[in-house]
Amino acid sequence: MRILTGLIGLSLLAACATPQQRCVNRETRDYRITYKRVTTLEQDLARGYSLVEEDVTRTRWVRCGGAKGERPRLCLDEYDVTVTRRVPVDAEVARAELGVLKARLVKQRAPMDAAVAQCRIEFPEEKEG
Repeated sequence: MRILTGLIGLSLLAACATPQQRCVNRETRDYRITYKRVTTLEQDLARGYSLVEEDVTRTRWVRCGGAKGERPRLCLDEYDVTVTRRVPVDAEVARAELGVLKARLVKQRAPMDAAVAQCRIEFPEEKEG
């Protein structure tokens, strides 16, 4: 449900974006994804663990029945909840991945900057006034 809500929000936000903003967002997407992963890995290494969300089904007792003169009784009801677990980080693997991702950021930077500059040329910002 949270993913769907996020996608709806992004689509509404994208609908409001100018052509230049849409172009810049499209051209910087891969860089932003890589940058976010680098940041997450650095935080995980500093903490010594990563945070993983998972959906878990739990049960609880609820009142049920009681219709048409029946006595209410207790029934088991299942419900889903999202829990956050701590998962130990393999520091050696994380540092290796971090090195690869940082090198990727360096390689992505120049083409991304050129593409953003092209977006600004193709879709100049409109002056209000």
